[in-house]
Amino acid sequence: MTNDDGFDAPGITSLYEGLIAAGHNVHIFAPKEQPSALGTTFGGIEQLFGEDEPDLVISGADLGPSTGISANASAALAAAVQSVFDCGIPAIAVSIGADERGQAPEGLYEFGADFTAELVDSLLETAPEDGSILPADRGLNVNIPVGADREDIAFTLLDEATALHIGVERVPVPGNDEFYRFDFAGPVTIDNPLSEGTNFVDGSITITPVDGNHTADLATTLAVADLLDLTFGNPTVFGAGQSDMLFMA
Repeated sequence: MTNDDGFDAPGITSLYEGLIAAGHNVHIFAPKEQPSALGTTFGGIEQLFGEDEPDLVISGADLGPSTGISANASAALAAAVQSVFDCGIPAIAVSIGADERGQAPEGLYEFGADFTAELVDSLLETAPEDGSILPADRGLNVNIPVGADREDIAFTLLDEATALHIGVERVPVPGNDEFYRFDFAGPVTIDNPLSEGTNFVDGSITITPVDGNHTADLATTLAVADLLDLTFGNPTVFGAGQSDMLFMA
């Protein structure tokens, strides 16, 4: 396990306890202090484990969603992508929604930990005895919103929609016309039932396949959907037929 909030942050602590309670062998490899939003600082996994690599890297649980365009600034997702891309180890990034105070509501970290443990168990049930629990060089981006419901899960694609749009605006400063700052605007949604950001904003738990460029091709997406027995897109909107999935894609 790793994260970008520090080794003793509530998100990774809850995940660790949830996975241990589910019977998994878990190691934490995380920063001493919080370096959030650095993008990518994950490394050293080969030196830590040598040839005895872990079966799975779990990054998180991070406070705040990692959806759409804003996911590019997520160190939690970057660690998962780097595990997949540089180390060839499947990974899951877990992000938790924040309330209007910018905090995780009571019980949401624990909900996320239980959900993640169940997700890992589901993947293990479908994994071959001598193979990876996910397709080679692939990972998952999991976002759990405030008010999450286990019955409302959307299997999605990362796209331009996002729960928190991160823009850049020019700031007028005397003598310096090249001064900019980040502009954190509200959510950006689109009319696409497969949209990660839109489904998250609408209150669904989102599960999105990723690879080295933060996305995954259609074949991989459908393969992971079969492993998890999920419909591609929000199952409350579409039926479970493969033909429907292919048509929508």
